[in-house]
Amino acid sequence: MELNLDFPKLARLAQLSFSQEEESALRKDLMRIADFAREVSELPDEANSLRAEGICLLREDRVGSCLSPCDILAAAPAHEKGMITVPSVMEDSHEDPS
Repeated sequence: MELNLDFPKLARLAQLSFSQEEESALRKDLMRIADFAREVSELPDEANSLRAEGICLLREDRVGSCLSPCDILAAAPAHEKGMITVPSVMEDSHEDPS
């Protein structure tokens, strides 16, 4: 399957940069992923028919131990008002995106 992607635009949007070799390898990987997705979409959809009959193919949820909110905040690099803070990834509307 041929992918028609604008890699320079994708790289800019994702704030990534790659060489021609990396772009070629990425394009090949994405084509393999797209081919696999196409193959999977062509498989008979037995899961949907089983779900319609009330049969669930997913594992049962299990209750387990987990960290407390205080432990999570203590492990976070930064937090404020009970929330973990992270650096902004959105472009500033006043900056030139190019």
